[in-house]
Amino acid sequence: LDLAMQQAADAAIDKMTPAGAQGALVAMDNDGAVRAMVGGRDYVTSIYNRATQAVRQAGSSFKLFTYLAAIEDGATPDDTVVDEPITINGWSPRNNNRTYAGEMTVRQAFAYSVNTIAVKLGQRVGFDTVAAMARRFGITTPVSTTPSTVLGVSDVRLIDMTRAYASVASGGVAASPYAITKVTTAGGEILYERTPDEPRILIAPWVAASMTDLLQAAVETGTGRAAQIGRPLAGKTGTTSSNRDG
Repeated sequence: LDLAMQQAADAAIDKMTPAGAQGALVAMDNDGAVRAMVGGRDYVTSIYNRATQAVRQAGSSFKLFTYLAAIEDGATPDDTVVDEPITINGWSPRNNNRTYAGEMTVRQAFAYSVNTIAVKLGQRVGFDTVAAMARRFGITTPVSTTPSTVLGVSDVRLIDMTRAYASVASGGVAASPYAITKVTTAGGEILYERTPDEPRILIAPWVAASMTDLLQAAVETGTGRAAQIGRPLAGKTGTTSSNRDG
């Protein structure tokens, strides 16, 4: 843990979590090193680590896996797609604004988190392929293979989602979470020392680069604009029905 980062994380959760609600945070280096972790607003009143134990719907942040699968299948950020009504087996996904914008690029669709296009891309590559991509990137909880899975209806752990995003940031190399590098006695005897994992390539570098392009667009022009910090940043928002999870 980085003490300054941990203090900042605690302060952020305390400030930004609405009254009566809970918040959690994981900050992770690209190699999986956990630098800060907050499992709730107050451990004394709630002895439960929501960063590692809680399973919640990821909402649109789960679209990461849909777009990774689509890019690996040949889609590019500049490809043209159409935002329009779509129905699959009687299910008709809607956009948050209840409107349809027509023709746009894949980059724009991701930046503005357009549900219909995410479902179209999921249908194109196969919903089982989207689920397999999520598992490839470290999602350890069961993942649905129904059409709605692309919109983040499966329950996931925050640390698993953080791991997935860190793996994209590392250029497609798997990030395996760890918190301890070494344990020694007061006399200097080494009781434990972490052995770095062998690099494991999850996706080709060009897939990671294209995905990062989309993630940057989400912060620069899309739903994540509030996260801008004055330097390049990549990210994705995710909000579930009735703002139950964000």
